Amino acid sequence: MDVSNLLDYGERRVSLADRTLKEVLKGRPVACGRGCAYCCYGVTLWLRKIEVLLIARSLNRKKPKERTVIAKKLREYTRIYDEESKRAGYRPVSPIREEDLDLEKVSLVGGLAMNEVPCPF
Repeated sequence: MDVSNLLDYGERRVSLADRTLKEVLKGRPVACGRGCAYCCYGVTLWLRKIEVLLIARSLNRKKPKERTVIAKKLREYTRIYDEESKRAGYRPVSPIREEDLDLEKVSLVGGLAMNEVPCPF
């Protein structure tokens, strides 16, 4: 599958997820608003190829100043994640195969320190 087809597939999946989420939340209040990221704290970023491509496409559509802000957040996230992974003794090589993931150690790395760090996206 070429990149264009992969992106089209990914966008269809995102659209389906958005529609499903709207249906599930229909009539239910959501406490967060624009800019709120409290549900995204403590998230360990493990991205699949399709997610990287969709994020890159989205970032390329943003103004340079917005991309700079996100890049700064990513650098800080990476710095903290690297410190925590060293402390936990778990530094998997990227790209990692799903079957090689140690979810207990990933959870340890994504523990208390990462709970102070919002997802950079």
